[in-house]
Amino acid sequence: MNGFADASEYYLREYTDECIKEKLKHYNRRLRPLYEQLHAYVRSKLRKTYGNCISETGPIPAHLLGDISAQKWGGIGPITLPYPEAFEDLSENLKQQEYRITDIARLAEDFHRSLNLSKMPHSFWKKSIFTKSSDRTMTCHPSAWDFCDGQDFRLKACLKADREGFEAVHHWMGHIQYFLQYQSLDVKMRSAASDALFDAVGGALSIAAFSLKHLKRLGLFHGRIDRKADINNLYLLALSKIPLFRSMYVALSWKWRVLSGKIKPENYNSQWWKLVEKYQGLKPPVPRSEKDLDPGNIYEIICGDPILKNFTALILQFQIFKELCEKSRQYQIFDKPNHLHSCDIYQSVDAGEALKTMMLYGRARPWTEVVKHFLSYGQLSDELNPDAMLEYFQPLHDWLKKENEKNGVYVGWTVSIQVD
Repeated sequence: MNGFADASEYYLREYTDECIKEKLKHYNRRLRPLYEQLHAYVRSKLRKTYGNCISETGPIPAHLLGDISAQKWGGIGPITLPYPEAFEDLSENLKQQEYRITDIARLAEDFHRSLNLSKMPHSFWKKSIFTKSSDRTMTCHPSAWDFCDGQDFRLKACLKADREGFEAVHHWMGHIQYFLQYQSLDVKMRSAASDALFDAVGGALSIAAFSLKHLKRLGLFHGRIDRKADINNLYLLALSKIPLFRSMYVALSWKWRVLSGKIKPENYNSQWWKLVEKYQGLKPPVPRSEKDLDPGNIYEIICGDPILKNFTALILQFQIFKELCEKSRQYQIFDKPNHLHSCDIYQSVDAGEALKTMMLYGRARPWTEVVKHFLSYGQLSDELNPDAMLEYFQPLHDWLKKENEKNGVYVGWTVSIQVD
């Protein structure tokens, strides 16, 4: 229909690369070693808490990972930390200093202004919803809104002044910043070059906000910035990024098989768990059947949010962050005086100007052209490349490998049923 062989091809229409499916498989394979080391370490730590109900070599029960959809594992951070003695709880520091979520939003605005980006308009502070309203029913999934009059921009979310709220505010205010930069364009061009790029900008800004140097500047981290603090910080960020990457790949694989007719309605749930077991190394907490529809627990599936957008944005946000670090002159392509994760772009006008220029295009140019124009020649091998993401987490990857080997931890998991 309309030139597409099936509905799965229709959902790929924004990505003109005919090899996109094969490339996504390649990206997934590239991230697999890091995920497997993280999975093995987490499983070994959870066994210390829950005992032999968790297999030493098998999949992890999905309900033990601190998230109802098992996409982000940050909830188990406190009981699995690499160095508990060197840990400072951001949520606790925010609580002790009596931060409100709007105070965190002011920190995010200050971060933007230090890059010479735009300040939030009056309407943002007056009309945004940051916390769940008690007098109405509302959808709590965060969203950013451009009312297309050049003045009214809002955030709608149900947030708390904790680590998760800190990340979400910096991310979603990055979306508002995108609105502000392209507002002078014709209304047809007032959109990001792609949904993935739109989401990746917010992701890159939230990654930057979690720099230990920046948190220390804000008085939200008081300890020494040393190897133990770095590994803890990288580990907590990895729990929110790496499992989500694999989850999005599973959701993509399942949805494409459904839309192409390879998975029939009578096998929706069993095929879902086969993919989850194969790619995520997870299993359901109790036996499931076709009377259940567990894929519906994934927001992107049940609400029709583009899964491919989120998958590619996870890769692209680290490319953008790396480029901002290079523009800030804290990180160089060749001599690499600092690790990528140590970069602090606060007050880097050059980084901000590069980001602003990319956002100013709106939808006037193809996203691949916009990204290639933004990235330095050091990242031009492909407009979408997981190298920056892998480099960011390399110190953690090295630590996980040594720790798992030292403790004789089994890496990988036994798969009960093969998936084509």
